[in-house]
Amino acid sequence: MTNYLIRGFELYKIYENSGMETAILKGISLTVYEGEKLVLIGPSGSGKTTLLDVLIGKIKPNAGQVFWQNHNSDITKLSQNDITNLRREFIGYIDQKNHLLPQLTVRENVLLSKIFQIEYQDEIDYFHKITSMIEIDHLLDRKPSEISIGEKKRVNIAAALINKPKILIADEPVEGLDPLTKSKVLDLFDLINSELQTTIILTTHDQSVAIRGDRILELDYGILKGAHDRTISLAELEKTRKIVVDASGRIKLPKAVLTQLGDKRTLKMLLEEDRIILTWTDDDRSLIQKDEFFICINCQQLRPNKFCTICNSETIKVKN
Repeated sequence: MTNYLIRGFELYKIYENSGMETAILKGISLTVYEGEKLVLIGPSGSGKTTLLDVLIGKIKPNAGQVFWQNHNSDITKLSQNDITNLRREFIGYIDQKNHLLPQLTVRENVLLSKIFQIEYQDEIDYFHKITSMIEIDHLLDRKPSEISIGEKKRVNIAAALINKPKILIADEPVEGLDPLTKSKVLDLFDLINSELQTTIILTTHDQSVAIRGDRILELDYGILKGAHDRTISLAELEKTRKIVVDASGRIKLPKAVLTQLGDKRTLKMLLEEDRIILTWTDDDRSLIQKDEFFICINCQQLRPNKFCTICNSETIKVKN
């Protein structure tokens, strides 16, 4: 996997509510490669959906850049209309809800982005290939009220594929499905990945989804915390976690390590061949030379003045 489809660099997203700012993404950098099945895991509120929304251009970050393979510049600088036009045949997106228009048939819901029109033979052939592969060809004349929840999920997948996107993204794709339907939907994503060569990105906090990924990345409250392979156990993530060093040089230490450190939060680092050795110091204040310094309220990093040079948030002055 050498060719990228999406690249995000130093992505920050900050929301304001009642005068309070909350950083949902804190400098995430991420590359999505052709042909892979990428799974994003993390607890609710860790930033998975926000990261997807930024990567697909649904929302703009406060800072950072996003590049798509089908465009040679940062898409965050484009208008929403231009982003929508670029995205139409590049990304297929399925959100957490089964959004189908109740007054339309299954056929019309699948073809909605085509304004119900497919005129050329290759479009007609592709439509039948998709509806047959996803096993909804016998449902085309029914209304959404006449099909099951699992069948609605399949219709949403078909609608997301109708423009032949290079990437299919699904946010919590099996939430609320029974185990058998869940397994069938996940098998379908595997089939789409192998038969259509479509890159798949899934978000989840479900074990059965996580183990389907070629690459599994773990988010922890706006920071990439680690990477896992298919031996992952969501109940014991520390057993398979490979610590990620992000583009800012940060690592997110596991909770078990922080518990052992206790109040000791100043570490010394030693590089020794293929190992990084961290040892804590006896005096956390020994490395601070200034009489006063600033800490960003979002990044939690030392900054030279009262505004963060990374995410533009205010900082807190702390005296030595």
